[in-house]
Amino acid sequence: MWKLPSHVTRGFIGGQLIKMRRQNGRWQATNESVYDSIIYPLAKAAEHERKGETGSALDSEVPWSVPQFIYTFPVLITAGTIFTVDVVPDGIPVVRPVKWSPVTRQFSDYSFMMDVVSFDCIDDYLDQRIFPTLTEAHEVLASNMQLFNPEWLQHQYGESSDPNFRMWLEVFRSSAEKAD
Repeated sequence: MWKLPSHVTRGFIGGQLIKMRRQNGRWQATNESVYDSIIYPLAKAAEHERKGETGSALDSEVPWSVPQFIYTFPVLITAGTIFTVDVVPDGIPVVRPVKWSPVTRQFSDYSFMMDVVSFDCIDDYLDQRIFPTLTEAHEVLASNMQLFNPEWLQHQYGESSDPNFRMWLEVFRSSAEKAD
């Protein structure tokens, strides 16, 4: 999903998240506490989830790989208005109000991306950004379900010498018999 441009922001991906506040009758842009209290904790949680460190009892119960598909969408939802500020070299910055915007943050060993979404636009965000991504993923998985069927794999590629594959095949056949 992160490689796809945001339809709302015309391909814009933010590199810095700031908040605006009034101070002495003037607006001030600041990112104090944004990194420590929002970006870093969200990035750590998403990375923890991505690496599968949350674990599952299912993982240790069977010696073969049971496919699990987990979709993590790091999102910061704000009550305020979101603006993108496109700073161009030797030009005037372009400021646009948007419904949401992707933001990226570089860490030493990976890039973290999240969307910042205005609460008032959450329905549009889900309909235009999240649900189409899930629908496309579902279509790809559904068109390749045979890859999770050991009988189909054996028919296509022949007998396997791996005892774990044979165990998977037996369990698959016995569960199919119980279903009948």
